[in-house]
Amino acid sequence: MLLKDADFRVPEADVAPGMPFYTNPLVNDMPDPMVTYDPINGYYYSLGARFDEGGKSVWVYRSKTLANLRREGRAALCLREEYGLYDCAWASEMHRIGDRWYIYAAAACHPSRGYAERAMRTFVMASRTDEPLDGFDYAGLLGDDAIIDATVLRHRDGRLYLCASRLFEDDRQKLILQPMASPTRLTGEPVCLARAVYPWERVPPYDGEQCINEGPFFIENAGRTFCVYSFNGCWSDDYGLGILELVGDDPMNPHAWVKDDVPWLVKGNGVYAPGHASFFRSPDRKELYVAYHAVLAHNPDDRPVPRHCCVQRVCFDSTGFPHVGKPVPRGEALPLPGGDEGGRDRKA
Repeated sequence: MLLKDADFRVPEADVAPGMPFYTNPLVNDMPDPMVTYDPINGYYYSLGARFDEGGKSVWVYRSKTLANLRREGRAALCLREEYGLYDCAWASEMHRIGDRWYIYAAAACHPSRGYAERAMRTFVMASRTDEPLDGFDYAGLLGDDAIIDATVLRHRDGRLYLCASRLFEDDRQKLILQPMASPTRLTGEPVCLARAVYPWERVPPYDGEQCINEGPFFIENAGRTFCVYSFNGCWSDDYGLGILELVGDDPMNPHAWVKDDVPWLVKGNGVYAPGHASFFRSPDRKELYVAYHAVLAHNPDDRPVPRHCCVQRVCFDSTGFPHVGKPVPRGEALPLPGGDEGGRDRKA
């Protein structure tokens, strides 16, 4: 078990009469939600995939308030055969690195390029300016490994690392970490960071060759570095979030990452399959929030169903460990993040 206050409890949300609020699900049918707040531009940004003029597109949205997350949006890129990509833009994430933004996502590679049918690879796009809605340019594939759910670690050693879920020869999805020479290029060899080992992340049918660790995202707080990840299958009632911590100085040392022996977030309060999270700070930078997708009804057959974006606050205990508690019930009023403009949304 990681160092934490076992008695800590996340305080209940309190919305005073007349106070602006939001409710979950925040956005319907938004799997793999990526939400961030940029204090430089003063906007929340979120990503999503949608069909646009016959092709699968990655869209970027922005808003002045969390309550209206998809206030305005624009296609960042259509997947075209000229890129060797088509269909299925999975798990897109957007990160500001320096004065530019970079989108990382996975897509099926076109068989005309010599790939097997539906072979998934991760690609990267670079923004043209520091405003994501000004557009992106395709910057290529990140290597040729079958990786999905890519995210970036900006470590205190000053280096960039890519973390992703990789399909290994034993058909198990494991988390890998690899150094980056730049935001658009990998270097060195990857190491395996984590695999499914505990009973709660090996719930049938995900206890054999389908064992899954995926959807990583990093949190840094009080000198501690955490990686929150997803386990089991994304439509399973038992999809959930686990957490690792870097307990050494070298991120590339697999033994320096310790997995907590209890899950971080699981089903509850009528909310099922909470997983594939991203994290963002409130506009006043004083609070941390998690965005995750969830299924809002029992799904015993583990069949494909819509996944909806939910958001709730994360609190830190005296050791610096993050706690989220249980999923917030559907429709419960939640206070907007500190510094949020609370519905006074306006276009730039």
